[in-house]
Amino acid sequence: MRALYKFVCFFLPALILFTTSNAEDILPKYQTQAEIEAYQMQKYGQLRGQLSSDRMTDSCDGICGEQAPSGCWCDNDCVQHGDCCFDFLDVCGNQPDVLEMPEDMWVPGEFEEVQSVLLRWPTSSSGAYRRLYTALADAIQQEAEVWIVYSGDTTNVHNMMDMEGKTLYNHKFLNVPSNSIWARDYGPFGFYHGEEDELAFIDMQYYPSRPLDNDIPQAVADMMGIDNYVMNLYQEGGNLMVDGFGFGYYSTGAYDRNPIWTEEIVDDYKKSTFDFHSVAAPLRLSCDGGTGHIDMYAKLIDERSILVTEYPEEVTAQDRDIINDNIDNHFAPAISTYGTPMEIVRSPVPNRDNGDLATSCGQINSDARGYVNGLFVNRSFIMPIYSNNNSGDAEQDSIAIEYYREIMPGYNIVPIDARLLTPMGGAIHCITMQIPADNPIRFWHPPVEGLQAAQSEYNFKSRITNRSGIEDAELRWRVNGQAWKSVSLTDSMGYYVGSILNPGFTVMDTIEYYLHAKSNNGKEMTKPIVAPEGHYRFWFETGKIFLPAIEYSLDEDKPLEISVYPNPTSTNINIYMKYNGFKPLELSVTNVLGETVYQSGVSFSGENVKTIPVEDYSPGVYFIKVSDGDSHRISRFIKQ
Repeated sequence: MRALYKFVCFFLPALILFTTSNAEDILPKYQTQAEIEAYQMQKYGQLRGQLSSDRMTDSCDGICGEQAPSGCWCDNDCVQHGDCCFDFLDVCGNQPDVLEMPEDMWVPGEFEEVQSVLLRWPTSSSGAYRRLYTALADAIQQEAEVWIVYSGDTTNVHNMMDMEGKTLYNHKFLNVPSNSIWARDYGPFGFYHGEEDELAFIDMQYYPSRPLDNDIPQAVADMMGIDNYVMNLYQEGGNLMVDGFGFGYYSTGAYDRNPIWTEEIVDDYKKSTFDFHSVAAPLRLSCDGGTGHIDMYAKLIDERSILVTEYPEEVTAQDRDIINDNIDNHFAPAISTYGTPMEIVRSPVPNRDNGDLATSCGQINSDARGYVNGLFVNRSFIMPIYSNNNSGDAEQDSIAIEYYREIMPGYNIVPIDARLLTPMGGAIHCITMQIPADNPIRFWHPPVEGLQAAQSEYNFKSRITNRSGIEDAELRWRVNGQAWKSVSLTDSMGYYVGSILNPGFTVMDTIEYYLHAKSNNGKEMTKPIVAPEGHYRFWFETGKIFLPAIEYSLDEDKPLEISVYPNPTSTNINIYMKYNGFKPLELSVTNVLGETVYQSGVSFSGENVKTIPVEDYSPGVYFIKVSDGDSHRISRFIKQ
């Protein structure tokens, strides 16, 4: 048995936290040295010394740390001060008492269904805060209920929404104060347990210098009437991501928060608490705004794909090499729940407002911009951008938005200007915390995707569960964007199985499919969650596969159509163009950084195919744009 702290609580949906002091709004995401020193003086009457690399489990002697929130420490002369027993130790030298967690628990991924999002509304009424939070609250309430934690007159929140031309309609208020806006780090971490998939929280210990923030998980749990399990370990929510099937990722910053314990002890404690079968601890970044959190540069898109920031070669900051090493040593070697290597998807980095790229550690650290630090809310992804109608590099943001639509097919991409947050060490993800859905339908499904061998039938399997059982499960599929057909999935030894018979598919055919399930208590869910707009797809051999292009023209006559094949490719890319106009066309190819790698003029009317050699291109995603000056089409291909 393994638990010390367990509290009974209440149920909530998307959450916004409010406090009463404007000064609280300016606390950065990281714990400041002033906070640390104030806490030390208040609790012990004197200050600690410098950080030591030594970690010992039998004594505090020799441990000099500025990261450890309390316990004992050594001063600059390595004279020991404070209580040699750490906060959570009954006897000096013991490792932390493990929590007695419920049996049969599982922690969902952020990309799974949520009932709400935790968001702490700022006390500042400045225009910058108002615009950011009203846009964020409005985007969330389209997908889930917004819970607003606010200790003042809630009319103020409604008034701020009204000032921005938005109505707050899908929300609740919780009258609880807090110290800071960084709800991701101190908010409750939801998980399910038991045959009924009961929701409960893991309460991760935040900064002791922000006690009101530390009270939030229990307050939310009390409102929801659910259990809250308090960890005996310091951990921020922004430094933890999970795949939904027992694999946890966090940076080595987790060890820095708990310097009295060895890395093995910290890993084992998290495995026990979160029921992880595996963990990965990539090296923390040095230039990410001060926290070392993994969410500043990496995000699980689903249970088998990790989105990771990619710095261009001209970036001299050490984080470029750290990220690449983390991919090689931690992300790429990770194995998904389906027994396949994790797919690594790279993300571009934003420019500064003047269009220049931040290249040095100092430049990046002072304003740690990134597109990865966004928020999944059911069928939407709220994405941080760094421009508006008046300032910033809007062109680069536009390219990044389209790229995210490509790598997250089916999601509603909602861009929000996050420039207020990044100088403080965070972005959209850092000020929000999802609350998992009630009554979940859970899918485990190894997708059939990409190039497939020709065969008489294609078989599919999935584990689908719900507290009430599954009434009906089916596979819905179509060929080349035609009408959807359905195949019933049959329960066979714990798996739902079914097949698509091959009626004579050709190399011209692309099969698209998704899963749909209905529970005995009436709930319906799909896999992927964004189906049918987002779905799985496969084909039979490299051939002319028509991918839907992205159209920006408002011309209803659609004078220009394009398709690319083969896709993916390693040698040549063919661009099929159909044009009923007479103007010269401009054809260009750009990479995800917005750099033009090919440009050419084309003149024809009717149909034409342009072949471009791409053998020398670096592997990755490229965008093809064809324009006649009035309308243009954009498609993408993958260079292997």
